[in-house]
Amino acid sequence: MYSTFSNINDSFKLAWKHKILWILALLLVGGMNFNSFSNASNFKGNDSKKEDPRFNNFQIENPQGVVDKITSAESGSSVLAAASVSGEVENKIPELFQGIPSINFLGILSSLVMLVPIILLVALFWCAVSFLINVWAKGAYYSGLIKASNSEPYEFKDLGSEGKRNWKRYLKLSIYFFYKRLLSVLPVFGIGLILAAVNGAGTQSNAVNVIFGILMFAAILWAFVYNIRLYFVEQFSLRSIIADNVPTKSTYKLGWKYFKTRPGKSLKLALALMLVLPICMLVVFLPTGILAGITAFLVQQEVSFVLIGFVGLLAAITGGVTIAASAPFINNVASFSWTRLFLFIRESFDDKPAADPVEFMYKPEAANGQI
Repeated sequence: MYSTFSNINDSFKLAWKHKILWILALLLVGGMNFNSFSNASNFKGNDSKKEDPRFNNFQIENPQGVVDKITSAESGSSVLAAASVSGEVENKIPELFQGIPSINFLGILSSLVMLVPIILLVALFWCAVSFLINVWAKGAYYSGLIKASNSEPYEFKDLGSEGKRNWKRYLKLSIYFFYKRLLSVLPVFGIGLILAAVNGAGTQSNAVNVIFGILMFAAILWAFVYNIRLYFVEQFSLRSIIADNVPTKSTYKLGWKYFKTRPGKSLKLALALMLVLPICMLVVFLPTGILAGITAFLVQQEVSFVLIGFVGLLAAITGGVTIAASAPFINNVASFSWTRLFLFIRESFDDKPAADPVEFMYKPEAANGQI
């Protein structure tokens, strides 16, 4: 008998057991991190320590006389003496700035403007690569979730093959859900543009603003509720591609069928995960929080800097390791929970949506109904 509590409890066990899925979970969370490291050796630190020869020539003639004048100025015997000291120093200051090139701000600005398109193209390229890797990881990840939930054996290379075989369908599904979400927020922007045009035309009135305010609130509320339901549909559709092996458009329709079959259990699972997962995160980060608190206490007590640095470094290392390990684990707990609910709902269907995998693979997209 299915229950939300037992589902989450078993999902914790499965997430801990199947650590190979943590790798794919990291790819799903961040796509792929492409870090560019700058070569710090290009900036020679030794050059900054060389003395500027201009400072070697900065000498005030007759320093003893300057001291005598300062002494006389402090004693109040002569204001002119202090002025002459200031004059001697000011005469030497321009020597320090001789040979320093002037900064061409206009040239720097034009160079930055020319770099903007290049930076945008590079960022767009990395985003596209990251998105494609994310799409590939979806096929491998959800295949592993279903196999693990059904206690079926699998290897990482098998999951990779599943991702390669289904990446096109997951790409279409991702675009399709993006399209649906974009349509859901268009009424909000449309009402906002109409209201701005009406107010800009000089026909402002409280009644018009109230009417458009109500329409705006209704549009935002509808988009919010629709996107929550779309989130449930997406969870089921992502798994239906692997489990049911149907075309992309049919997968979207099946997602709605899964959700409408058990809407209460879907909402209950979402609320339970919103309560359980943050508590789990607090427990996991408890050691890091304790070390950070000890570090703050040591700083307040003004103890040895070496001890503060050691405890602070230990807290930073603990926090980094905790983030690296807990992020995919927590993600897998949620993913296994939705997978187990998906399989439970699927078993309750009278007729299982299925297609011949061999026949489906070799049909053209126009014939099998893919979008």
